[in-house]
Amino acid sequence: MRVLSVTPFYPPDPGGISIYVWKLNQALSKKVEVLTVTCRVKRLPRMRNTSGVLCFHPPSFPYGSLKSFRIPFNFSAFGAVMDDFNPHIVHLHGHHYPSTWVSLLEAKRRMLPTVLTMHGLYALDPSKPYGITALEEVFNKVLASRVFKNADLVVGLTNSMVRYAQRYGANPGSCVVIPSGVDLQVYRQLVGNEYEFRAKLGLPMDKIIVLFVGRFEPVKGLTEVARSVKEIAECRGDVFFLFVGRGSLEKLLSRLSSSGCVRVEGWKPHRLLPLYYVASDILLLPSRWEALPLSLLEAMASGIHIVATPVGGIPEFLENYPCKTYIRGFTSEHITAALFKAFTVVKGMDKRKRCKVSLLNWDQVAERYLTVFRKLLATN
Repeated sequence: MRVLSVTPFYPPDPGGISIYVWKLNQALSKKVEVLTVTCRVKRLPRMRNTSGVLCFHPPSFPYGSLKSFRIPFNFSAFGAVMDDFNPHIVHLHGHHYPSTWVSLLEAKRRMLPTVLTMHGLYALDPSKPYGITALEEVFNKVLASRVFKNADLVVGLTNSMVRYAQRYGANPGSCVVIPSGVDLQVYRQLVGNEYEFRAKLGLPMDKIIVLFVGRFEPVKGLTEVARSVKEIAECRGDVFFLFVGRGSLEKLLSRLSSSGCVRVEGWKPHRLLPLYYVASDILLLPSRWEALPLSLLEAMASGIHIVATPVGGIPEFLENYPCKTYIRGFTSEHITAALFKAFTVVKGMDKRKRCKVSLLNWDQVAERYLTVFRKLLATN
């Protein structure tokens, strides 16, 4: 079987979609032939089993989040790749992206079966809880609905994502939930060595470490987090905040470093992130909207306490996870209150017991995809 995987992001791009597609395609490649077509804003050395299509960013108006979109210079490039690779199935990532729209049309023209994996829900306005805007409602009813209807199968990472697709036209009989994966074996080997990793990373041994991993953007709630950090630093000396990522709010977070209880680091290679999770006590995830962030699953695999807003697929995955505190709002006061509640329970808890959660590894995720690929090919 030959699978053509079309994605807007792929390493060295940071972020959840990039890591998800990379990990999934690595696992799929053990069983089938996979070619990844990815959007690039500049020419990069070609990676094995990948093909790059040059793209550009649209203006970031009226919403700053538009800058993450990538529009291909040459739409016909996707069809040319299909002609060369001759895939049996086309796997599309993200319903928001032009690479998906163009590839879906090309696949339909060639009568190739298509699978669409959703990687988000609402995507535009980071200033609004849940990201909902009138403009995106128009987009969903005019364009996304056609994408959902024309894809032969829609994969949601959570039940909430499948319901979202069905609300905008996806056939309930053509939707399936396949959760994201995580490198479970890696985390289970590392849990219990937090003080070794704290020493290796230069982190304090005697403080509660609160970790954030992701984009430094308003949608992640970091403007409010900055105010919360100031409040906590004034009344507690036993808490240390560690921010790993990049984004427009990096300067705001870096200014907090002078307090002595904050460190801001850039993106780290994904292979190093397990050390950061295991060395920490709390993952902070105060997003205004999310689908299913990989940082959530990696924190669960590490057995650390999770402080998060109950948006998107987060409450669905945390339902049976015992070590969580929900942020019941989007203000700095809500974040501070949730963190203080978490501080009272994190010390002295056994991470090894907490990390035994029901998650899938990437080989199991790939096997679920192969099952739906085979069924789809049999019916086509």
